[in-house]
Amino acid sequence: MVRSTRRRCPGFGGDEAGRERQLAGRDGQQVPDAWLYKVAVPAWQNTPDGRVESAWCVVWVRAPDHVKPVPGVSYDDVPTSRLPAPPAEREILGPRRPSGWVLQKLERGRGIIHAVDCEEAPAGAPVLTLDKALDAAEHPGTRLCLCAVRRPNSTPCSRGSNMASAARKTAAGSRRDRHTGEMSLFHADAYDLDDMMVHPRHQAMQPVLAQLIQQLRDCETEEAGVEFQRDLLNRLLEVEKDRAGFKRAAKRMRSGKGPQPEAPEPQSGRDLADAATWRFEQDVCDRLARQLRSVGDALAWRVFGFHRPFILALCRNDSPGLMYGKAGLQAELERVERAFKEDGAFALLHDLTNCLRIGDITVWDGVHPPRTEEIKTNPNNTKSAQLRRINQARAAVLDGGPLPGDNASELLYDLNLPLRTHLDVLREALERAATEGIYATEVPGSRALFVVDQYGCAQQGLSSKQFNERLQQTVDAALQRAGIAAGREDHNIHSTSLDSTARDPLRVPWANYPLHPVACARLIGDYAVATVETSGPALTRLLQVAGLDARWVRPPGNTDLQPGEVVMEIHQQEQLRAVALPGDRSRRLRRRPPTVRPLPGPAPARRALRRSTAAASCAGTPSTR
Repeated sequence: MVRSTRRRCPGFGGDEAGRERQLAGRDGQQVPDAWLYKVAVPAWQNTPDGRVESAWCVVWVRAPDHVKPVPGVSYDDVPTSRLPAPPAEREILGPRRPSGWVLQKLERGRGIIHAVDCEEAPAGAPVLTLDKALDAAEHPGTRLCLCAVRRPNSTPCSRGSNMASAARKTAAGSRRDRHTGEMSLFHADAYDLDDMMVHPRHQAMQPVLAQLIQQLRDCETEEAGVEFQRDLLNRLLEVEKDRAGFKRAAKRMRSGKGPQPEAPEPQSGRDLADAATWRFEQDVCDRLARQLRSVGDALAWRVFGFHRPFILALCRNDSPGLMYGKAGLQAELERVERAFKEDGAFALLHDLTNCLRIGDITVWDGVHPPRTEEIKTNPNNTKSAQLRRINQARAAVLDGGPLPGDNASELLYDLNLPLRTHLDVLREALERAATEGIYATEVPGSRALFVVDQYGCAQQGLSSKQFNERLQQTVDAALQRAGIAAGREDHNIHSTSLDSTARDPLRVPWANYPLHPVACARLIGDYAVATVETSGPALTRLLQVAGLDARWVRPPGNTDLQPGEVVMEIHQQEQLRAVALPGDRSRRLRRRPPTVRPLPGPAPARRALRRSTAAASCAGTPSTR
């Protein structure tokens, strides 16, 4: 037992020289709201044989509440530990909310679960742990207050719909997958969008993505590029390993067996005896792998000098699938390392991307054009079809030959058109939404942009009614300013970023946009959703002013657009041609292809056109263009 003395002790007043000796010889530790210093307080202690002897009691004290510096004395030699700089996402989000929940008991066994800091929470109610809050939430008579629905910096409690999901659904409307045409965002019936957004793995990926994007932007040498590729590979293999484990467990559960002993631990809080729980975890990992590969796509676009023809030519194949467990992965990694160590060249691993689907690696030696290679553990196993696709892709870009595939008429053309964007508008909208939750503005060309940020919505603490009212008012005002509010239900169409990450290999990755890495990460993870809306008749009038005989032919109505649906006809010289509306490949306009000529080789300013069924695709350009 230690008893402190009543004498004035160093660090708390009294002997100035003693205070100097004690304070200068101890540690300083920074905490979020103050500095703490370790000081030794004189005390008495009992010995095992029953005697009492003097002793020092080491304690941490707060400055300046309990200890003050001695005037004229230097403390430069005092060892100090400062807090690390807060991550970028924490600077935007602000202080964390206190964790925990309380139950408001109502009559007839009903109740409401509130966040511990909710204004409507009952005073004096005990704070519930996560397990107890989940148990209470599953009671038939219990509902969740909106404040209890999980926000980005709190612990998961809700298994139902939340406010941010309503924002995405209201802003973006129902959406069909651009490739399959299916209505469901994640093609699953056992969980909804909010379950994915609040999953701990999914939210933990946000700072990882922001860090990887910043690391990519900081790469200035081949060595830095190789190191970045290693880090991205390790992250991806870790996710895919868990994905494979969850898939195996789900399969065993469906056959009446239990999960394998080495199965990764689910983090959704769902019933482990339900096979749907393990399938849900698998789908989470699928989504995270796609997010990581979108950063790999950003690396590919950068090393190709943002030269779209290379991406267009090398994407024309099926997705290769998972890297984890791939038989030839080690050989590919050895080739990447050998290219750097022996030749000082950078070799890009295609399986780290979604957009490069022909060949295994592409090598840049600084002298010759990029060289795509097929790597096999046994050189005799190289298939002629694979080599033919590689050679076709190279010839299409460098020599003006046909693109890989069976249609020899598909060539690359120079449109000689400047790319005009409004990225400054998108950047401001994302920054405003990060703090305000909802932001909308008009965009030149009779368009409106609105952004919903889940972190911003959480920071505002809006009720469901307040949120819906603000969203409606903000969007309506932007549509009015853009001049496209009238007849919205009949003629307006929209394009959204929701669930677009790595869906289209020709789309410029979010990580390449000139935005803050945190903003890019939120777009990748759908915590921020940007939607552009325009009016068919208004767009028609703009084209008519430009000298084109345009007609909006889509019948009035609020039905979903179908892939390949014709919405506008543009007549010029009594001929027709077909293009897609900016940001959506499924919306077709009829008009004739321009007169263009094939290029003999690559040029930095060249943009690519794939002539397929007389369609010029605008896919991959920013949706706010």
